[in-house]
Amino acid sequence: VDADRALNPDNDDDEVGGDDVPSSCASSCLCAPCAPLMGFNTRLRRVFGWQLLAFVFSADFFVKGAAKHLIASSFLPYAQKYLKFSAQAFQRFDVLVSFPWMLKPFLGVLTDTTPVFGYKKRAYLTFVSLCGTIAIFMIGSMTFHPEDGMKFAVLVTLVNTLIAFSDVLTGARLFEAMSLNQTSGGDLLTYSWMLTTIGAIVGTALSYIGLETGQYRMIYWFAFPCALQLVFTSAFGLLPEKKVPSDYSAHAMAKKHWNKFLLAFIITICSLGVIAIQLVSGIVDDFVTCFLCCVSIAAVLCCAIYWCLEKKVAL
Repeated sequence: VDADRALNPDNDDDEVGGDDVPSSCASSCLCAPCAPLMGFNTRLRRVFGWQLLAFVFSADFFVKGAAKHLIASSFLPYAQKYLKFSAQAFQRFDVLVSFPWMLKPFLGVLTDTTPVFGYKKRAYLTFVSLCGTIAIFMIGSMTFHPEDGMKFAVLVTLVNTLIAFSDVLTGARLFEAMSLNQTSGGDLLTYSWMLTTIGAIVGTALSYIGLETGQYRMIYWFAFPCALQLVFTSAFGLLPEKKVPSDYSAHAMAKKHWNKFLLAFIITICSLGVIAIQLVSGIVDDFVTCFLCCVSIAAVLCCAIYWCLEKKVAL
């Protein structure tokens, strides 16, 4: 050892491996907390492909998570400040603009039976994303007055249509992938909900800035790029989707799954009934009438579910 030190005076390490061992250990210690997450992501990418994971990030983190919570947090203060909504008026407004969420079964039927340019999801997502992004831009840039309530309601409905469409179509693609890879399907669902939750936290934190300062339009400008990026990811086909064959028959699909299509139609009609209850003052103001209408709608839905679906699923 002494001879080696004499021949190599610059080498003062007493341990085998020199400085590389402590450095390697330090790097390993720093990366250790992230190792499970990196392994989780690598496994998902190997099974489902990077395109699906990237689009889920685009839709769930930015739209379903961040944009949704940014906009939801600003509805009430924005309407009170610029449109002078009362509590009762805002309740009706909230039900009206939430209508796209009630149409989720119908949206699924529409996209499955009516492909556009050979794709079931791409064109719909692109068009709805573009409309929703324009609506967010208009809300953030326009000055509304109390007489502009209907205009504001239409724009907010378009925004909710964007979020609902994104949720339905991305979720449908997720379940398709999960059905083909059942052993890793739970991991994909965890990935989706993790991104949605993180996006919701980010959106809520950003909305606090606008709510605290009273600059509610700023919240919509935060949401604008979140919605805009979905236009490009949808238009350029980031969501992996096979083109429907030339002999595709929507009639054959409807005939095969007639019970599910019928249930979607009944749910849509019942949703329209819920909207009608909120818009008719005579029903809303009369508790008994409102209660009976709600019970009737619930009864129709229960009967339809029991009749249209398999008994073990319906129960």
